[in-house]
Amino acid sequence: MLKCVLCESSTMYYYNLCEECLKIQKLMRIYTPVKVHAFIHKTLVIQDEKMDARLSRTVKDVLKKD
Repeated sequence: MLKCVLCESSTMYYYNLCEECLKIQKLMRIYTPVKVHAFIHKTLVIQDEKMDARLSRTVKDVLKKD
């Protein structure tokens, strides 16, 4: 038995990717890896410019609750 090479959590019997990671691989074939990585970076990674604003809002919210 092998572990999925992408998520490293699912146990595989015959292939190196689990079903969920196969979906990601198929999306990369359709939209190209560059576009998938750009989408992930744009939607899931917090941009440096927005980090300061997000942190200041969080600090203000915490201070208001006290």
